Amino acid sequence: MALAMLASLASAPAIARQTTPVVSIDSAIDGPAGMLRLDMMLGGSFYDDGYSTRSQFRAGAYFGVNLIPRAWSPLYIGLPLAFGFGNGFATVRIIPEVEWDLRISKAIPLYFFPAVGIGALSAYRSPCNDEPSACMGESFVDAMRFAVHAGGGFKYIHAGRLNVSVQPLSVDAVQSGSSKGWVNFWNLMVVGVGANFGR
Repeated sequence: MALAMLASLASAPAIARQTTPVVSIDSAIDGPAGMLRLDMMLGGSFYDDGYSTRSQFRAGAYFGVNLIPRAWSPLYIGLPLAFGFGNGFATVRIIPEVEWDLRISKAIPLYFFPAVGIGALSAYRSPCNDEPSACMGESFVDAMRFAVHAGGGFKYIHAGRLNVSVQPLSVDAVQSGSSKGWVNFWNLMVVGVGANFGR
């Protein structure tokens, strides 16, 4: 009798362990839902080509594909398309990039994301007024030029679907085609709002 009671007591914790559900952090807190992502981006930028420093308003869109869906830290291949306006010229930026969203909080879906890319940037200006600065030094006007992007920021994902992000600072280094070599476009406080979709 005593042996039977001891055996039943010894087996009770094992039964409890078998029936206790295991809930992971991933299932309790949503990460990005779906493989596809589309964000709208707004911000500012400025550059110095050696003749003058100019600022622009920047607007664009980001389309990305998540290479490791349902991962704790998703990895995206993205195609950002951005346009800049102001100060007598316009820019078009097409720089495919790799972005890695690194989750930094277990309690909330908050991420830090570094991003790097290689592509092209072009500037289109109004007619020159006999001053080099009015033509951006004639360095890369009216032509698509090789460009390299590096930056990063922070992102919050609500319910796996809604993305809200901010990039405090990033840079697009553009090959100017002149003796100056490269011109840097510094992008400031680029804010993004978008959605994740697909499976």
